[in-house]
Parts: sequence; C-alpha cells; structure tokens
Amino acid sequence: MVSRRRSHMTWKQIGAAACAGALSLCVLSTAPLPAADISYVYDDLGRVRAVINPASDTAIYAYDAVGNVSGIMRQPSTTKAIVQFTPSSGLVGTPVTIYGTGFSATPASNTVKFNGTTATVLTASTTVLTANVPVGATTGTISVTVAGTTATSTAVFTVGTGSAPTLSGFSPAVAGYGETVTLTGTNYDTTLINNRVAFTAGIGAIATATTTTITVPVPGSAQTGPIAVSTAQGRATSVQEFFVAPSGVVAPDIQYTGRITVNGPTVIASITTPNKNGLMVFDGVAGQRVSLGFSAATVTQWYATVYRPDGVALTTPVPYGIGGGSLNLPVLPMTGTYTIFLDPYSIYTGSLTVTVSTELTGTITSGGAAVPIAITRVGQNARYTFSGTAGQTVSLQLSAVTITTGFVSLVKPDGTNLVAPTSFGTGGVVIDTHVLPTSGTYAILVDPGAYTGNVTLTLYNTPDITGAITIDGASVPFTLTVPGQRARHTFTGTAGQQLNLGITAVTITNSAVSLLKPDGTTLSSTTITTAGGTLDPPLLPTTGTYTILVDPDGIYTGTLTLTLSTELTGTLTINAAPIAVDLSRPGRNARFTVAGTAAQQITGQITNNTIPPTTSAVELNPDGSTLTFVWVSGASVTIPTQTLATTGTYSLVINPMGSNSGSLSLQITSP
Repeated sequence: MVSRRRSHMTWKQIGAAACAGALSLCVLSTAPLPAADISYVYDDLGRVRAVINPASDTAIYAYDAVGNVSGIMRQPSTTKAIVQFTPSSGLVGTPVTIYGTGFSATPASNTVKFNGTTATVLTASTTVLTANVPVGATTGTISVTVAGTTATSTAVFTVGTGSAPTLSGFSPAVAGYGETVTLTGTNYDTTLINNRVAFTAGIGAIATATTTTITVPVPGSAQTGPIAVSTAQGRATSVQEFFVAPSGVVAPDIQYTGRITVNGPTVIASITTPNKNGLMVFDGVAGQRVSLGFSAATVTQWYATVYRPDGVALTTPVPYGIGGGSLNLPVLPMTGTYTIFLDPYSIYTGSLTVTVSTELTGTITSGGAAVPIAITRVGQNARYTFSGTAGQTVSLQLSAVTITTGFVSLVKPDGTNLVAPTSFGTGGVVIDTHVLPTSGTYAILVDPGAYTGNVTLTLYNTPDITGAITIDGASVPFTLTVPGQRARHTFTGTAGQQLNLGITAVTITNSAVSLLKPDGTTLSSTTITTAGGTLDPPLLPTTGTYTILVDPDGIYTGTLTLTLSTELTGTLTINAAPIAVDLSRPGRNARFTVAGTAAQQITGQITNNTIPPTTSAVELNPDGSTLTFVWVSGASVTIPTQTLATTGTYSLVINPMGSNSGSLSLQITSP
C-alpha cells in the first residue's frame, strides 16, 4: 500500500523511530521536503516499508521478527527495486499493485513475471505498476525487468486455489477510531493473520474471524471509503463506503453521510432529526487550493469543520445560518479523503447545498488587456497571477461587477498580502498604486464569498507622476491618465514657513490632496472636487523636502494645476492710506499686522475687491484668537468697529474661498 502521508508522523519522526529501533547512529534532516512528491509505502501490518523521493533517494526499512526496525537501506530512486506489492495473495486475474523504484512510466517497457510467468502491465509510473495475476502463475516471487535489469521481490506472492472472499456488507456504517466494525461475507479464513482488512489507507488488526464474519477495530490511519478484505484466494471490496467519524464525534449521532467531488455537482445534505449531524467527504490532492460553498441552507444555526485524511482538524468550527456562506481552506497538506463535519446547533434541523471547488486560475498582464472572469460556483475564488519586478508600481481596477459583494486582495510571491482583502460591490473598486517589494509571481485573489457573478480585472502599470514645484514659482499642471495613478511633487521647505496651496483647473471628480513632511507622515490634507480648492497647512515644522501628494478617488482620472505660495504678509498702520493687496496666485492668503492699544477702537475697510465671492476676513487678537469675522462678497465691506482688549500686535487675515484669486485694498482706521 502507498500513501502520500502517515497519520500523526512526520518524515523526521519516522526517521527518529527507525533510528531508535535499530540502535544505530542517524542524522535527521529538518529541512522541509516537497510532500507532494514523496510516497510512503506500507506493509500489510501498516508499517513503513519505504519512503520514496523520486527526485533523490529511497529509504527502505527492514524489521525483525518482533516488529522492531532492524535496518534502513538508502539507495538512489533510479535503482531497480521492488519494495512491496499488494495484495500478497490472490487468484488468477486478481489485480496486483507493485511498489518500487526504477520502473518505466511506459507500461510496455516493464516486464512483470509471477514466479516466471509473464503478466500484462496495465498501468505504470516510475514507482508503481499494476498487473493481473496471469494464467499459469504459481506461488513465488514477483520480478520486474526494465531495460535489461531485473528486480525481484523478497516476499512471495501466493496464488490461491480456493474461492475468493466476498464482502456483502458491514456494520455500523459510521464508526470512530478504535470502534469495532463487523464485516459479513463468505470465504474468510478462520486464522486471523490470513485475513487482511483495509480501511482505505489503514490496515485493521482483526479481532475475530469465521468463514462468514470478521470483526475489526477501526485503525487510527483509517480513511473514509470502501472496505477491502483479502485472503490467499483473492480480494473483495465493499460497494458502499465506510465513514470514519472524527475524534470527539459520537458516531450514532451521524444522520447524514455523503460524498462530493471537487469541481463536481453540488450535493444536498439533509439533517431532519434534532441533535443529529452529518459527514460529507471529498478526495483532495496535496497542494490544492480548495474552497467550500454552502447555499440554500434552511438550518437556523450550524457549524462546519473540515478534517484532514489523518483525522486532524484542518479548520476550527465555523458558524453559519440561514442561506449559507463559504469557507476557504488552507492549501491541502496531503492527498487523501477530507471530511466536512456538518453540525446543526441544538435542535435545529434542515438542509443545505454544498459545493466544493478549486480556484479559478489564470494570468493577467500588468499594463495589458482587461481580463473578464465569471464565477459560477458558490464559494469558488479566482486567483490570477502576474509577473512583477521589485520597484514596479501597479494599480488594480475591478469593473463590470455583478457579484453582490466580495473581497479582493493582492498577494506577494511569499503568500503574504501586499494589499489586505478589500471589499467591493457592484460598483467595482480600485486598488491604488502600490510599489512591488520584490520580483516574482504575484496574485490577485477575488473572493466573492457565497455570491456568484462576473468581474473584470484591469491591472495597470501606474508609476507615480513625479516632479518639482517651487514656492512662489510657476504653477504646475499635470494629467493622471490611469485609474489608481497618483502625483507627487516635491519642494524644499524651511521650518516656520507659512505656505498656501492652490488647486485649480481640476477635471478629476474627487481627489485627496496631502502635504507630506520630510519623514513621509502627513502634515495636512484636504479633499477636492472639480471646483478646485486650497490647502492651508500649519507652519512647516522642520527644514527639508516636502511632498504634495494628489490621490484621485476610485477610478477617477483627469487634470489639475498646483500653485504653491508663501502667505503674503505686511503691516498696516492705523489711519494710514489703504494698502493694495495682490492675491492673484490661486490659494494664496494675506496676513497683515497692526499695532493696537488697549481700549482703542478700530474699524477695518476692504475696498476695490476683485476676488469672486466669497472671501473671509478675520481679525485676530495678539494671542491668535478671533476678534471678529466677516465675509467679503462685494467690491467693498466694512469690518465692524472693535474695542481692543489688550495692547499688542493684531492681525487681519484675508482668505479667498477655494481657488479664487484677485486683488483688494486694506485700511484700518480709529476715531
């Protein structure tokens, strides 16, 4: 028998056990091995006979009379050798599986003989052959010849002369590890050791045997599947499947049992009795990415848990309710039969529809054509990969979405998230520009949960538009043409500077505009629309290189212009002539100071105003608090007379709304 795994034992543990049994010196590697490529071969007693790594070596185990490991032989996996065959006996025509190394993957290139009688090879790989016992065969060894080199088994195959066993049924249909199962049929051997009962990958230790019944406890390595009985006269396999109850699950409480095929039809599980539950199994392959979909659920509250072929829980219990949901499994760690345990809470009953699927897969090109995806299976995910280079910037757009809601994430080559799962609905979503941290194969993972539908992926090459902007220099226009693309413009700022940013000629529907400090953190930010706007940050906290970041929302693209200015400053003298103020640079403010004395009354006059409505005019106390405030919406306005509370330096701040610009005159008078 061969398997891709061994219950509760790792390669290191098996090796350690072998070393201890042989009382020899062993060095055990802890380096990870490609589990999907390694085969474990067992004998009729369930002991490891060989560990075959087709890419390198094979370890062959020997045992003494009482079952201790007496030696381990290591040889290249290209060496011609027969390690094990099963069954060990049978009538003419019985299918026999031969495990070993150095075989040819072409059936006709292998010559198999049963004690000298040639058999027809049915299937072949480099490690497994199948052949039927040929007419004329007698009891003896099995040999395999490939390219002139012959390997001969050490064990003898017994050719039966009596009647082969039959297996008409077994009871119970569901049982846990260690619980007894009774098999009924004919032609069993009353000598226990002459019967062999296989629970798929596990060999049971027979407790009793008559010619028509066998009792056997469920071995710890059993998997759900047909039960097989072998004697020297042949082999019989049950028509129905035996279900292994997970540890902690009471077998008599299992009302529903069923099997589902990965990527196959949906299966309805019905649990109609309170306090009962169900088992549904599927065959998985190591390395597969599998997800489950639950739909049309009528059970008010229930849980689903998935178990590996060795009985270890692959997931924790996940709660669900009316309608259903989905469950994304970890990458399958081994090949074998997985079990879905369906457990309604308390007295709830009902039915649900189960779908088991692998991911939809494909490729997408950064900067290439959009890729439409149709997800028609409940619970199925889509994983589309692309090649990325360290330092490359990309953004992602989901459009033409008919999936009610879901999540999309961007996965790095090491399997961790570059972009955490981000929700989307029928309106789509854009993943803003991200810099790829390393070269390799990235993946876009679309997880629609329990919903189905269509989505179109567009992956953009989106390097940020970069450039420089000069304080009090020329305005800087630019265009963002790709969804998710951003603009970064830098300038050198000095600690204590008061700056104003004007944002004009905007065609982007909605954007965030931020001023980043030299350390990359945000000093100030605002949101703008096509009306434009301004950003009036606090005093610059440090000297260094600052960045203006423009980040359009969602799928929006378009143009805008930035104008960066220092705040216009000056001094007003009470009862002096009006001062002309030029605010023709978009976004620029003006701050004029005036010396005042406690109890003095002052009045402000704004005249010759050409700035479109509306502009704010604020008088500030020496401590920075507001003395008074007016809106300027016409050619002139009078700021109401104020009585000064303290002696000190007062300020008058003019702030045009949005991106408005123009000029005006200021005057402060006192009776």
